[in-house]
Amino acid sequence: MISYLEILAALFGFLYIILIVQKRPIGWFFGFVSSLIYIEVCFTNELYIQTGLQAIYALVGVFGFFRWKMKGISIRAISNKNRLIILVSGLVASMILGYLFSKSNQVLPYLDALISAFGIIATYLTTEKRVENWIIWMAINVLSIYLFAYQALYFSVVLFSAYFIVSFWGYLNWRKEIESSE
Repeated sequence: MISYLEILAALFGFLYIILIVQKRPIGWFFGFVSSLIYIEVCFTNELYIQTGLQAIYALVGVFGFFRWKMKGISIRAISNKNRLIILVSGLVASMILGYLFSKSNQVLPYLDALISAFGIIATYLTTEKRVENWIIWMAINVLSIYLFAYQALYFSVVLFSAYFIVSFWGYLNWRKEIESSE
């Protein structure tokens, strides 16, 4: 069954990522709207962790918009130590969240938890214009393709496939900007 809400959420999501790669603060607005719509889509499809994640994305979308409107925030990388902290924190959070939701009718709880834990981390890194956000997004997008295909949410599969490609482009684009400023 075609879900017009899913199509609308995917369209807003696509506009979001294109504008974010281009470092345009208005992109956060489109991400906000996409997330609000995806709350309903995910809840209806028993993806409860994704439902919560979309609510967090909507809130962070407001923060990201105002954060990017501030002057002086530039693209930069994080330290190796912080990369390790991010990896361990994301894995621990995803295991705990997956375990908690494995007791419900949540679909693929550990996969959804992994996507969600690292999605929150990647979103925060995006608000801070940290280049590593794109690497995390690439991994999340591949996992999300599987999760949404499993639930027959095919417009979301197309969206996350596009997200993967655009994330790669975003990484190259932002990395180039860092290298040109060194």
